[in-house]
Amino acid sequence: MSGGILVLVGADGAGKSTQARRLCNRIGERARYIYMGSNPSAVTHALPSTRAWTRLKRALGREVHHAGPPTAPPTPRPARAIDRGRRHVKSLVALALRASEELYRLLIAELCARRGHVVIMDRHPYPDYYRRRVRGTTEWLRWGDRIHGFLLERVYPRPKALILLDAPAEVLYQRKPEGSLAAVRARRQEYLDMARTLSDVDVTIVDVARSEDEVLADLLRLARGDALRAAIHSTVS
Repeated sequence: MSGGILVLVGADGAGKSTQARRLCNRIGERARYIYMGSNPSAVTHALPSTRAWTRLKRALGREVHHAGPPTAPPTPRPARAIDRGRRHVKSLVALALRASEELYRLLIAELCARRGHVVIMDRHPYPDYYRRRVRGTTEWLRWGDRIHGFLLERVYPRPKALILLDAPAEVLYQRKPEGSLAAVRARRQEYLDMARTLSDVDVTIVDVARSEDEVLADLLRLARGDALRAAIHSTVS
C-alpha cells in the first residue's frame, strides 16, 4: 500500500499543529505526525546530539527555543568587519544543527511514506524560509543563511503539495498573540506571495477563520480528493 506526505503551513495562529494532529487521529493507524518547526517542546523527532544540546542549554539557564523563520525586519549589515565575521561564524554553527535536524526529519517522513504511512507534516523548511533564503532578497544575509537557502533549493526534497491554512492577520493574532500584529501580517503575506509564485508545487489555501471542525472537514475532503491525490499517494520527489 502506498503512502504519502501532506504538508500544512501557515502563519502563527493558523492552527497547524492542532489540525495536523486531528487529521492524524481521523486517518488512523496509517498516519504519522512530524513536527518540522523549532519549538523544543513540540518536537516529535530529534537527533541525540540536538537533545543533548538542548539539555545543556537548559542546565545553563539559557534560551532553548531555536530561531524559526524570520519575521522581524531584515538584519542590517554590521558596519565593522569583525562583527560581520562573528555573525557569519555563528550562523554556520547554527546551520550545522538546523540542517542536520531538517534532513533527519525529512528522511523519516520519506521512509514512513515509502512504508505505506500517510505523513502529516506540521510546517516544512522550504515554504517557511522561501521568502528570505530560497527566493532571495537584497538584504544582508549571513553565510549560514545563504548556504541554508542553497540547501533548500538544491538539496532538500521539495513537497509536491502544500495546504496553506490562512485567515486575516487580526484573526491569527487574536488566536496567538505573540510578537506583533504587524509581524503576523507580514508573515501571512509572505505565504500568500509564495502561493502565487510557486509553479512546481500545488498550493491549496484553506480558510481557517471558521470553527476547527469545519476546517478539519475541508482538510479531510482535500486529502481524499483529486487536488491533493499526489500528496497522499506518492512520496516527495
